[in-house]
Amino acid sequence: MNETAGARRVLVVDDEKLVRELLCAILEESGFEPLAAGTGEEARKLFAEHRKDICVALLDLSMPDIDAGELYDALSAEASDVKYILVSGYPEDEARRMFSREGLSAFLQKPFHVDALIELVESVVQD
Repeated sequence: MNETAGARRVLVVDDEKLVRELLCAILEESGFEPLAAGTGEEARKLFAEHRKDICVALLDLSMPDIDAGELYDALSAEASDVKYILVSGYPEDEARRMFSREGLSAFLQKPFHVDALIELVESVVQD
């Protein structure tokens, strides 16, 4: 894989299939290469396989098999240069309190506008 494609790879973790597919479609249309995971286990496997190429991980706050904080702990222990965006339907202050971890690059409120998603991911990649 070339460096340019790797620099645009995004791990998308959401247990809701439609949300996950929508996020991936928007990202792909905007020049990113999404990797989709519907469970914490899938996310860990994809991350282990592609961690050198992932620039951003979108983490759904509420998942049935693992909470976003636990997943963040597991992934961030393996790669320190990945940026993390917390995605939730909860208001940002409540979601951040529930997440209770330092190190997030950004927060994305559901429902979101397509342009807001792309602008947020682009700004995180540029940091």
